[in-house]
Amino acid sequence: MMKINRNHEHGQITVLMVFAIIALFGSAALAIDGGMLYFQRRAAQSTADNAAMTGALAIIKGYNAFQIDTIVHERTSVNGFDNSSDDVEVQVYWPPQAPNLYAGNADFIQVIITSRIPLAFTQIVYQGPVEVTVEAVAHASENAEIAPGNAIFGTNPHACWTLDFYGTADFEISGGGSVHSNSDCSCGSGGNTGSIDVTVEDGGIVTSVGCWDSAGSGSVDPAPITTSPQTLNQVPLLNCSGLPNQDPVDTNNEETIQPGVYEYMKLTSGAIVTMEPGLYCMSGSQAGKAISVNSGSILQGDGVTIYFMESAGDFKAQGGATIILTAPTDLQDESGNQWAGMLLYAHPNNSNEITVTGGGSSWYEGTIYGLGSLCQVEGNGDVFALGSQIICDSVGAGGNGLLTLIYDSGRNYHIPASVELSQ
Repeated sequence: MMKINRNHEHGQITVLMVFAIIALFGSAALAIDGGMLYFQRRAAQSTADNAAMTGALAIIKGYNAFQIDTIVHERTSVNGFDNSSDDVEVQVYWPPQAPNLYAGNADFIQVIITSRIPLAFTQIVYQGPVEVTVEAVAHASENAEIAPGNAIFGTNPHACWTLDFYGTADFEISGGGSVHSNSDCSCGSGGNTGSIDVTVEDGGIVTSVGCWDSAGSGSVDPAPITTSPQTLNQVPLLNCSGLPNQDPVDTNNEETIQPGVYEYMKLTSGAIVTMEPGLYCMSGSQAGKAISVNSGSILQGDGVTIYFMESAGDFKAQGGATIILTAPTDLQDESGNQWAGMLLYAHPNNSNEITVTGGGSSWYEGTIYGLGSLCQVEGNGDVFALGSQIICDSVGAGGNGLLTLIYDSGRNYHIPASVELSQ
């Protein structure tokens, strides 16, 4: 009979148990050290994000580079990543450095944190340094107009006659605001097609991306110059939710109306409609017009923003009508967006016209904004003044009176300052 060597079997089992213990130990080591790495990376990323946002806020507040660097390092230190430690390196770049997407742009700040981690078990088999590196980039958006420094801005990038001065009126633009056509049309990015004389005062200039066509007999002073396209600051969509639905206005009487959502407003001769302060959202039209103010009628409102929703029709004020409208100094919608300085705003997909006309007693104050709209300003036989900034797909100005646009940045809509993570 063959004799079985029990001692040999016991030896094999012992070896297998040793390997099993080593495997279990290795798994535990990887789990513990892997967890430490994961925790450290999350902590470092959270700190970098927070520090970048803090740096962006410091940019908006006007601090210099040294102050911003100090503020960011203080923030990372409070969160456990002290740059004076041998195991931590915090790098702050304003503006970000290449190859970052935002390299060289002073509206962005970059924070990079490198943290070296002491491992509990893995160092038994690996003696090299273990570190994590994270990066955060924040964007600082300062309080600014949609098109800073411009009294009139035609936004269409390719259409001809994005700016058109027609008729026989004189048009004076004061306050230092410039006039700009963003169109690259070679046949006439902008131009004066009538006998209108356009004068831009107080240091303002006239610029166009494409050529300027002086087809009419009028003049433009100073002479238009060719320039590069300009970028607009982005405006949020206005939120009309939460507003009450109001009955349409169709009157030739005296009425006071409240903020809300209106299908249309039609004022005929004899009407005097006063808008209480607040937000008015136009949702539809009557005979193609969301608001029509006919000759012999008056529309007035102090502290109002009128928003033409995507489906709304034209805004049309006829000659002989009196319009006295001023934008609010403090107005928030349901999304918390601030609309101080915004007078007339058409949804970007709304291509209907905004025509502002008036006589000597009319006055518009605040930004007129319609990325899809033709906006026309017409004076007829009198002095018609606006304290506005006009930013539309295309802009026309004419008539037979004296037009005066007084540019004052403080009266116009400004996009509130904000900070946000970009990376």
